[in-house]
Amino acid sequence: MMGNIDIHYLISTISAIGRTLYRLGRKDVIGERINTLMKELMK
Repeated sequence: MMGNIDIHYLISTISAIGRTLYRLGRKDVIGERINTLMKELMK
């Protein structure tokens, strides 16, 4: 059974992925993804 997913859960998940990518050498993705997510959610 699936639970509720809210904006805070989405931001936390995207942030965790961004931090992991940063640690793997992708230095350009942390803030970009959060900004994109927030813009899309605020439409």
